[in-house]
Amino acid sequence: DSPHRRIKVMTPASFWPLLAGIASQEQAERMAHHAENASELGGIVPFPSVARNSPYFEPDGEYWRGGVWLPTAYMAIKALERYGFCKLANRLAEQIVMHQFRTWKEFEPHTIWEAYSPTRPAPSSGKYNSTVPHAKPDFCGWSALGPVNLLIENLLGIRADGVGHTVRWQLHQTCRHGIRDLQFGGISASLLYDGEKTVVVETSAPFILEINSRRYAVGAGTNRIRL
Repeated sequence: DSPHRRIKVMTPASFWPLLAGIASQEQAERMAHHAENASELGGIVPFPSVARNSPYFEPDGEYWRGGVWLPTAYMAIKALERYGFCKLANRLAEQIVMHQFRTWKEFEPHTIWEAYSPTRPAPSSGKYNSTVPHAKPDFCGWSALGPVNLLIENLLGIRADGVGHTVRWQLHQTCRHGIRDLQFGGISASLLYDGEKTVVVETSAPFILEINSRRYAVGAGTNRIRL
């Protein structure tokens, strides 16, 4: 309505300038604080679609009035990474993935949802002007960014470069973990860390494995790397 003034609302969309690389380091640090602030974009489930202290925030999500959407959460996490906030990005990613897991486990039907409640293990409630009670079920379109991309890239710390035949592993988990049949650049590889000092790699072809900035040339077959 007239006079057509913009309404300023804090949302994860504010991380787009960071992903584009046009924010200063000082601006990125301020955004990192917003991502951690439990009364804004942080909390038990980070990156609600509007800040928790906004008058538009609805505890059950109500779609874009507080619902947690994987596209914007993923974008914000990658934006923080670009400015060096990797530990924070990994922690927020784990909170998101675990929230998806709890929702899958505790809410029926057990599935992946279009958007999630920012306060409890449940999907986001539907739009305020709709009779549909929840966001859409069986929605792997973008919500699979959690149990696929965030799980591999942030929780496990594994990034594959198919063009360069390189895998970079930010090894930050201390338990036994890894991935089987990772496909990249025509290569199939399985990587396992034993939780102590050894990484076992089984690969169909040679590639470069970078573990915490140290590079190893692995050959086809089974390779054991002592860290």
